[in-house]
Amino acid sequence: DRLLQYLLDHSDPDEAGRPTVELEAPKQVIASRIGVKPETLSRLFHKLSDQGYIEVKASKVVILDAEGARQAQID
Repeated sequence: DRLLQYLLDHSDPDEAGRPTVELEAPKQVIASRIGVKPETLSRLFHKLSDQGYIEVKASKVVILDAEGARQAQID
């Protein structure tokens, strides 16, 4: 939930209107900001991506289904 909120807080709409985040800080810094270990952050990105809630392209994250991600059990 903290990761999703961080992404939404730092997002701007792309050309299709989807919230998109350009990760300008290293993942270690983002992990620290949301209070998780870098390994946990990577695992969360993979789970959210595998479940179709986000799409990660290099340093860009597109939020495909914010409401679905909020309701999902991502541990």
